[in-house]
Amino acid sequence: LLKIKPDFLLEYIDSFYTDKENRHSRNTHTQLPFVWDLENHSEIIKKAVLLIIDGNYYFGIGEHPLIILFHHLNEEQKVKAKAFILDFISEYHSDEYKMNPVFDVLRHTLNEFFEEAFLHYLSLNTNIDNFKKIWWRGNGGTYSGDVIIGEIHAKDWQNILAMVVKSNNQLDLIPIKNYIKKQIEYELKSGEEERKRKFIDPDRW
Repeated sequence: LLKIKPDFLLEYIDSFYTDKENRHSRNTHTQLPFVWDLENHSEIIKKAVLLIIDGNYYFGIGEHPLIILFHHLNEEQKVKAKAFILDFISEYHSDEYKMNPVFDVLRHTLNEFFEEAFLHYLSLNTNIDNFKKIWWRGNGGTYSGDVIIGEIHAKDWQNILAMVVKSNNQLDLIPIKNYIKKQIEYELKSGEEERKRKFIDPDRW
């Protein structure tokens, strides 16, 4: 159907993924990997991506509906998707409303490509205000067992810092590195307080 009428993809998305009244019940497990097999796929996929992003505000928690285009890609489809993402970042790197869903997709479906995309972003944008508005490690999560959440978050930021130091433009990245170091320090302090609370009142936790 899409080969005959590629715009049907937009009609489908508009019907099921942009209705504001049902945004909280959208199925993010839908799989549309075949869209990457269409001829001249980039333009129709770009329209689909923008339609999904514009119709779904992202809070950093859970999976963004954009993920439906990136589930279970084969190796050939991954190559196309990765090239598309780099081009998308090049065009919209200063728009956190578009970058947040893209990096959410990378975390959930193309994590092996996260670092390359992240460094590509930094090569284009070292603005600290833009950087702060992107949920690089997500925005929350569920935890079970005897874990210290602050330490988990600190580790996430340490991993992000390890990627930042691989970038070529280190001088421009000083404000971003300082910001990340402050996040690490904050989370470690939070983790220490959490550990103390668990020691004092273990039954509560």
